Amino acid sequence: MLLQTLNRALNILKLEKNTYEEISKDRSSVFGSGVVILLAGLVNVYLFKAFILPTLPNDVPLIPIFLIWIFFNWYVFSNVILIIVKAIGGTQNLKNKRIVFSLIGFSNTAEIFKILIIFFPNFIVIISWSILMLVIASQVVGVKQIYKLDKISTAVGVVIASYIAQFFIIGLLVFILIKLAY
Repeated sequence: MLLQTLNRALNILKLEKNTYEEISKDRSSVFGSGVVILLAGLVNVYLFKAFILPTLPNDVPLIPIFLIWIFFNWYVFSNVILIIVKAIGGTQNLKNKRIVFSLIGFSNTAEIFKILIIFFPNFIVIISWSILMLVIASQVVGVKQIYKLDKISTAVGVVIASYIAQFFIIGLLVFILIKLAY
């Protein structure tokens, strides 16, 4: 299973369309995508600790940061994509949430390569933006393939709308938490 997960992750990086079909048909693919998203979360939390935490006035507990990252980047984002695909009239694979969790988990494979920032800290912006573009591209290809959308522009719209919706969800939660704190 580990070799299959590694092979799928590498194929996702190459944007191979058949891989998305494969993960949509394999019931165990959600476990492989879980491994990928956990590794990506660990890399991001480590980078947070190394580059951002030293500049904050108070210590921030890393385990909650890790869990929040996983929650929003896997669970919330997957559900938002599914809702938007349903809203635009998608017809394929809409009842199986496991498929969208697998898609989003594997699409975060590129996030693991942020570890390069440790070796090339002067290129933090270039590496971060490049990896974000690769993640978005893999999500667009995956949404188009798995949900059988006619146009790539529709898949781009679904992914961009999902990021915007997730941004507003996070903003709303922060607003509510701030109001509750006072």
